[in-house]
Amino acid sequence: MLASSLVFALLHADILGGMVFAIFMCALCARHRSVWAPTIVHVANNALGWCLGVLDAHYVFFPELDTVGQLRAAWWLPTIGLLLVLPWALRVRGRYGPISSWDFTTPPRAASSSPTNG
Repeated sequence: MLASSLVFALLHADILGGMVFAIFMCALCARHRSVWAPTIVHVANNALGWCLGVLDAHYVFFPELDTVGQLRAAWWLPTIGLLLVLPWALRVRGRYGPISSWDFTTPPRAASSSPTNG
């Protein structure tokens, strides 16, 4: 998990953020026993980043954030993000419990290797 997360992180501009994201994606894959869950989350993350980049390029949403004062004045941006993510995060935690309680040692169910006659 750590090796693949490190490779993923090294392929991104934000190495620390990439590492944290990759570890979360590995945990999501282990939890759901499918590559589809992290794939969907990764696509959604990239789509959101692309949309925000387009809005930023056209000055639709974001003020210029060149100084610390301007950054402090934009406190509402991460607040909106937190308010959007918090209900989902609480639901996931309530449904699956803390990540420390997940079982990463049990291998996923293997498909039957014998052909079925019928």
